[in-house]
Amino acid sequence: HHKHYRRHHHIQVVDNGRTVQIQFPSQKKNNDDENELTNTSIKTIQTSSASTFHAAWLWSNDPSNIHPTSGQRYHSPGSYDGSLVMSASVVEASEAVALAASDQKNGSRSPVVLPIPPPLPGCCHSVGTVYSVGNSSLPSSILDESKAATTTTSQQKLLRVVWSNKKDEKQNHISYYDIKWLESWRYDQNAMKERRLKTEVTPDVSLRAIHHYVSSDNKNKICSSSKHDKRGNDGLIHVDYNDVVHGANINELLRLFQGIFSDGAAIIRNTPRPTSDDPDEIPAAMLGRTLGGGSLSHGTLYGDIFHVKSMPDANNLAYTSLPLSPHQDLAYYESMPGLQLLHCVDMGRNVVGGESVLVDGMAAAYKLRQLAPKYFRTLVECPTMFIKQRDGACMTYLRPCIVLAAKGGSSKGGKEVANDRESNEDYIDREIVAVNWSPPFEGPLSIHSDLMEDYYKAYAAFERMIDTSISAATEHGDKESAMDEFSQYAFEYTWERRLQPGEILVFNNQRMLHGRRGFHVNEIVESKGGDVQEGASTRHLIGVYTNIDDTLNTYRTLLRDNDPMASNFIRNVGNGTSFVPKYCAL
Repeated sequence: HHKHYRRHHHIQVVDNGRTVQIQFPSQKKNNDDENELTNTSIKTIQTSSASTFHAAWLWSNDPSNIHPTSGQRYHSPGSYDGSLVMSASVVEASEAVALAASDQKNGSRSPVVLPIPPPLPGCCHSVGTVYSVGNSSLPSSILDESKAATTTTSQQKLLRVVWSNKKDEKQNHISYYDIKWLESWRYDQNAMKERRLKTEVTPDVSLRAIHHYVSSDNKNKICSSSKHDKRGNDGLIHVDYNDVVHGANINELLRLFQGIFSDGAAIIRNTPRPTSDDPDEIPAAMLGRTLGGGSLSHGTLYGDIFHVKSMPDANNLAYTSLPLSPHQDLAYYESMPGLQLLHCVDMGRNVVGGESVLVDGMAAAYKLRQLAPKYFRTLVECPTMFIKQRDGACMTYLRPCIVLAAKGGSSKGGKEVANDRESNEDYIDREIVAVNWSPPFEGPLSIHSDLMEDYYKAYAAFERMIDTSISAATEHGDKESAMDEFSQYAFEYTWERRLQPGEILVFNNQRMLHGRRGFHVNEIVESKGGDVQEGASTRHLIGVYTNIDDTLNTYRTLLRDNDPMASNFIRNVGNGTSFVPKYCAL
């Protein structure tokens, strides 16, 4: 075993070179005085407070295996040749430069690549050059700042790994890794738990939970928890249309994205009425393209721009005056729309009802796991068929209502999940990465007959949690007190608001369930002059979709380009995966 301690990092090569254990400063239980820990007085690493990096993992992420400007890998994980670690130590960047020159001179069997400058926070590549070469989109001022902070005279530290070469020990390969980059990609159980806490959507971060920002005495004013966090009395972040579309105000655009991906939704105010049918001039489409990387999405069935208003012979219930229960749009797509934008053009004074409704589907699923683990597991294991079949459409997709992170990627260890069928708690205790819910677009259920009754009970329980219109009665024999808990959640965590002309409600369709109250039109009331007010009897919304991947790319590059050294966490967006957070906040 090789042990090395340097500058608060405790390194140990174990298992005959198959793994390297690193105790990072953040993992030390006691703040020992550095002077007490010298190379002659090294404390034993406690496995529970250290991170293990396998030789295969280090080999795969060797900076010399990364193309410096594209970030692409030269070799696949399957190319690992079984190399073992002979020694490992932490060195200053300035020292590494001299060592690397010496290593190369003394016959290292492959080029020595130093990760200088280091990878930016959140970078998956073990080298920093992918953002600081000629093809970078980063502003020069930020690049200069990054380079200045990462010169060899800075405090950057590297892990130096010497690999064993059974054929010729004089030609051992040397690898260098940025120590902060390694810390950001820890995969020990504690690190995975920390990431999950920062990314998983829970009721604590759902729409209802943010109502503490709202002042009941200022119902028509913008309330604020801080100068950077203006919210309306509905609890959502509000931004001005002109600031994010015409004004190109980066701070306001970032704030809008923050609202969408932290809370699930946001409101855009002062949106102009469309003055043309030109798709390039429709305000909702202009905003959608701003958020979606320059394009709209999912226009095959309803068009890139669709008008939500009551009409005869409608091919969708949205185009009637009937109530819509909370749901996601286009769940029969492999990847349903990311954002949905609904621009309120008209909400006539004679229109009664028609309030918009939002429920955080992922937060509700989290609560279901607490209230009824058996129901939760049923909705995880049983696939639902989502369909769209009519003239010009024939689409089907099988997926469960609730999707969990893969077992190997959870905070549970491999041995803990090996026999998970024996433990319902362990099996379901994984991050919720997607919810799929669209009752109007479901086909015949096709599951094992033994699961059929359980499925309908579980479905009814979850539906009661997200739909306040469902009656408190139940036909499945559940205890009334238990069902009351499900119903109570819906009443406490449902966001409901009548949109006003000039407002755009934008929400994450892969996380949020949306609906509306039914509406009708009162008899037309004439104005004092005897004329009927235009739009007085109309409820008219204009909608567009964006692709979740293009939208996230816009947001994340905007974050990186404007504050690359900051720590920014994005809550799980519901697209079947999770995000590894930046190292700064670990």
